[in-house]
Amino acid sequence: MNKKLLSVVLSATCVIALAACGGSNDATILADADHATYCVAGPSQTTVGGESIAWDYSEAGVMTASSRNDLKEVSLDLYNDLKAVKLSSLYILEDVVIGAEAAGYNKTALLDGDLVQADGALTLKTASINYDAVDDVYSIDEWLVSPEHYGETLTPDTYWCSPHYETPDENGFSHASDPVVVSGAGSYTVVLARYVDTKEDGSTLGIGLVLQEANPEGQQVTPIVPVDVTSLGAIGSFAASEGWTVEAALTKNEEDVWEGDVEAVAGNEFKIRANGGWDYSWGFAAVTEAAAGIISDVGGNIGAVADGTYHISIVAPAQLSLISQDLTSFEITFEPADEVVNPLVAVYDAAIGAAVEFDGIYLGKYGTLASDVYVGNGDMAVDVYAPAGVTLPEGIAIGDKVHVVGVAAAYKGLVEVTPTTITLAPDAVVPAVTTVALDGTWNKLMLSRPATLAGTVKAGVAIDGTANVTVTVTVGTVDVKVYVKKTSGLDYVALNTALGTTGNAVSLTGYVAIFDGAATVDYAASTGYQLVAPQVVVA
Repeated sequence: MNKKLLSVVLSATCVIALAACGGSNDATILADADHATYCVAGPSQTTVGGESIAWDYSEAGVMTASSRNDLKEVSLDLYNDLKAVKLSSLYILEDVVIGAEAAGYNKTALLDGDLVQADGALTLKTASINYDAVDDVYSIDEWLVSPEHYGETLTPDTYWCSPHYETPDENGFSHASDPVVVSGAGSYTVVLARYVDTKEDGSTLGIGLVLQEANPEGQQVTPIVPVDVTSLGAIGSFAASEGWTVEAALTKNEEDVWEGDVEAVAGNEFKIRANGGWDYSWGFAAVTEAAAGIISDVGGNIGAVADGTYHISIVAPAQLSLISQDLTSFEITFEPADEVVNPLVAVYDAAIGAAVEFDGIYLGKYGTLASDVYVGNGDMAVDVYAPAGVTLPEGIAIGDKVHVVGVAAAYKGLVEVTPTTITLAPDAVVPAVTTVALDGTWNKLMLSRPATLAGTVKAGVAIDGTANVTVTVTVGTVDVKVYVKKTSGLDYVALNTALGTTGNAVSLTGYVAIFDGAATVDYAASTGYQLVAPQVVVA
């Protein structure tokens, strides 16, 4: 048997024997014959004798079976209050240090009839403990206060017990609510008194805390004061919010409905908050109505599933408090964004000789040739070929936005544009050009795109810039052609080192091209795809 418990039992036996020989009833140890002992339990921040307790049985939290004389030493007021009450058991534990450190979560309670907020470090419960002699195990039998036993607080200005309601009252309190030390941080003596007879109010036990020494530097309870709702806004990772920093305001209409829109793309997240701060905010769990599949739960945030407009309608109470902050309703409707079609799709679909016009990003020249340049837009690009010598804008640099006017053309399978003008267009809205990783899987819309290629040289070829050279690089089990054009200003020394030896592992960048030698090409089956204007990626 646990030594501490054994000493408690022995003490009780001795005192009972003394009482039988004529000792005062107040000296009788009032131990519970049905339980091994009782235990104080709470957050790990609570200590007894310097040892942390927990929300379970712990030896540090074991209470001592005591007498009324022991209670008189602790508190004469409690002794007098219980003088006329028949007690079946009485347990006391001294030096319980509560609330010295924050637990980091909040609880609510009543103090003198007013709502207060307390850090979780100010919660404390007692429990009856059973002992299994076979396994030598102590375990909690029942939490007090519990649905089976209605407990009262013996020190209401110090310790608040939750009411004995099966369903929450208007403040959200029921017998499932945690008791709170409403007098704040300090060192206490905990008293548990169980009654022989049930009181008129239904209570079968009382729990009291007697302050030994207050800790003004520790956790304290604070009043809960309702606030008026003056504004609601959406904040999140959508573009207009600028990374959770700017709210998209909701407007209250004549029907007292707060409304507003969030323009989001798939993967964006957002929440609603009141009065421009985080004291009151609502996420996915607060949404009362939304069509299936338009939002998702992202760690409590509202996640946008698709690109488009998320229209928000909220009915909120006029006031909020820490225990009353539910929205009356929170509806989200969704309007998908207009599908954005890459303007280069029209170029690829155009008949040869048809007029074309588009914005894009200047990606650079094909080697040193002034007549061949690449212009990209998002996940597409095109070769702009100007045999007539149309000049590029003065001072143009890779990455500049340009506006191209011309006609659709083609050269042996490669889609081209013959330009009339190429002008700078700094205000154009053009998405960043994406790079494709070549793996031997091809399609027409990959042509002219910036590309990467990583693989093994199948058969090394010497390269010095005096002849056009095609080298095959194997990616997995697929072969990809690399075309090195002579006198194009490439780094032929680096290319020779990388591609000149069979079995070399290489990493290259370049552009996707095609050459089938015929005007009509089966793009799905063509073997003419290749990486052109290659550069060696230096690790």
